[in-house]
Amino acid sequence: MKRVAVAFTGPSNSGKTTLIAKVAKVLLQEHRVAIVKHDPKDKASFDREGKDSDIFTKTGAETVVVSPTRTTYFSHRSRDIEEFQR
Repeated sequence: MKRVAVAFTGPSNSGKTTLIAKVAKVLLQEHRVAIVKHDPKDKASFDREGKDSDIFTKTGAETVVVSPTRTTYFSHRSRDIEEFQR
């Protein structure tokens, strides 16, 4: 399977999250999509209405938030605990 990565960067409140969510919804019609958000200051809050992780998860994409001290993964796929032990 061919894999493609696309990166978005820009200043705060420039519309990155909105754009990424719209692009993800279009791509999800024919592709598997994962969104990786970088949280360099380790200050993200998760699953709260309007936060990036919530917006990205609601697109249907696999969502990963990576910070210096943790990696948080939101998935819509059913998995067994054994898959995470590999």
